[in-house]
Amino acid sequence: DLRRGADAREARVPPEYRRKADAFDRQFCGTLRGDTGPLRRALDGFPEVRPLAFGGYGECSGGVRRLIKALALESATRRQRREDFNCLSVKQAQGVVAWWMTRRWGRMAVLTAAQVKEHALIHVAGSEQAFRDARARVRRPTGRPMLSGRTGGRPMLS
Repeated sequence: DLRRGADAREARVPPEYRRKADAFDRQFCGTLRGDTGPLRRALDGFPEVRPLAFGGYGECSGGVRRLIKALALESATRRQRREDFNCLSVKQAQGVVAWWMTRRWGRMAVLTAAQVKEHALIHVAGSEQAFRDARARVRRPTGRPMLSGRTGGRPMLS
């Protein structure tokens, strides 16, 4: 499979929703495997989910690209927006706005992913303050606390 990661994730979302609805129906509604339960019927009554997925390097799925293209066109039709970006035509403004949005959303996806990972690491490893407090309670054979440097000998997250 040579699809980008974001596109592969986008393709997995709608079937994942259906599987989860089926599992819920089996567990809480007594629906037999192969039958359609009430949650799955309700889910099927809505239009299919249109997932928006970003990859680990800020790349976006086809759904995001389609959304950006539509938003850029809507924005480019406004004269003030064309003037803001110093564009002469709607087509030129659409390209500039789409480029700007793609870059901005990609950066935000990367920053948000990094923040989520850092937050998860804090829950696994504890906070810096908790680490310093624990190190302060442990004494070396010389009787001095084991704190050294700004992070107490702990590697900094970058």
